[in-house]
Order: sequence, then structure tokens, then C-alpha cells
Amino acid sequence: MTKKIGVRELARNIKVLDEYDILEIEDKKTRRCKGVFVSSKYADEVKKFIENKERENKERKLRSLMRFAGTVQMDEELVRSDEKSLRKEAARRKIDEV
Repeated sequence: MTKKIGVRELARNIKVLDEYDILEIEDKKTRRCKGVFVSSKYADEVKKFIENKERENKERKLRSLMRFAGTVQMDEELVRSDEKSLRKEAARRKIDEV
């Protein structure tokens, strides 16, 4: 069962958490939703849903970024190198080009 409840009402009557599966907590003064309480019965499913949603958003942002940035190809030994080694390698390659 679901119910809309005010922040004050929730603070005064905490037992309401046991009575409902989903509680929408709203600020009665501004009529804005402050959050949602989900009972432990559905907590794992909701967590998985949110994690999947966040992963999809990250992948979507990465795809749009990679469309503009492209992919960078680096030699395997350079990936684990420190800044000094990278500078030396860049200088060596620059000299080899000339």
C-alpha cells in the first residue's frame, strides 16, 4: 500500500513506516515531494533499479562524450608510466619524426 505523508506527521508517528510498503514524504507547506520511503520488502529491487538507472545514465554520458572526444590509443607500457617517463617518450618520438 502507498500513502502520502507530511514530514511532521512522519516524525510524530514513526509506526506508519511499518504499515505501508511505500510512503511518499512531502512538505505540506510547499506541496513538494521530499522523498520516498520503501519498505525493506522491496528495498533490494529498488536498489537494483536505481543502480541500473545510474549505470545507464553514466554510459549514455560516456557515449556522448566519446562521440566528440574519440578514443585514445596508447601503448600498454605507457598506460602504467609516470609523468616523467611519458615526457621522455614524447620527446623521443618528436625527435624521431624530425
